[in-house]
Amino acid sequence: MKLSVCIVTYNHENYIAKCLDSVLEQEVDFEFEVIVAQDCSTDSTADIVREYQKKYNDKIKLIDRLKNVGVMQNYEDVFKISSGELISFLDGDDYMLPGKLKAQVEALDQNPDCNICSHPLTNFDSLTGKILSTPHKFESVKKFTLEDLIKSGFTFSHSSKMFKKTSLPQEIVDKTTQNCTDYLLHMQNCLTGDIIHLTEVYGMHRVHVDSLSRHNMKKGNICFALNDQLYALEKISKHIEVNSEVMSQGYKRLLNWAIKKSLAADDLSELQRIKVIWKRKLSTPFPNFYTLLISYPIAIKMFSKFYSFAYKLKYKIKLARND
Repeated sequence: MKLSVCIVTYNHENYIAKCLDSVLEQEVDFEFEVIVAQDCSTDSTADIVREYQKKYNDKIKLIDRLKNVGVMQNYEDVFKISSGELISFLDGDDYMLPGKLKAQVEALDQNPDCNICSHPLTNFDSLTGKILSTPHKFESVKKFTLEDLIKSGFTFSHSSKMFKKTSLPQEIVDKTTQNCTDYLLHMQNCLTGDIIHLTEVYGMHRVHVDSLSRHNMKKGNICFALNDQLYALEKISKHIEVNSEVMSQGYKRLLNWAIKKSLAADDLSELQRIKVIWKRKLSTPFPNFYTLLISYPIAIKMFSKFYSFAYKLKYKIKLARND
């Protein structure tokens, strides 16, 4: 089997049919399977995927949960039972565009030094269908290394990823992580190969209020996302020798990201925790501007309100431009 397309879905009754159709309609010259993990949805998602599995029983394997087990267990199980040389991952509320699978398989076949092939995804508003942005889009094909992931973080969106099954770690999914599992897994995939990132947009990513990423960035939750990514950097550094300057850049980039998210969420306790981590991980002093803000909680509240206003305004402008 050349390829396994792995999909994890929960309460996606309005989206999962579009997702599955986008996979089944791919035109390819190789054999592929579709593995769907349905995590005991409380809406009609289960009924929909069961109908698809019944209709395409030679193509679709279904993990049909009678009890909710969470994202991590579903990731592990879809990857574990996959029989393809390559694995393509897709969230149940996203969908592929024509040509995706063929282009990514060809790219990996032609670049044996790479373990991952990715591409830009277009973000669109779930309610209106309007285009919001297309991050990670470049004029030419790019190659990224493990060091790039450490220094820059995510260089592609999760639902764009196709990778060699042989690049999976032995434990498949490290369940110490709960919020940003994909960051660690991307780096583990890159322990023995690089990333090739295509120029063409081959997928659509749905932006909506129920997304896990938005939940993770609420006050009180940022610490979990930060801890997962700190853990990822520390674990990777134990597997392979990484230049100390590269690691410092990685920690500094991550902590600056967490500071901005904590300010936006008015999370003073997390900012104080980040200050302690900064001193422990980096030889440079904690930025004076943030030290001053921490001393004046009212300033953080004002920043948070301004950020929220600016974010909503930017979102409205994007929607208006696409009318």
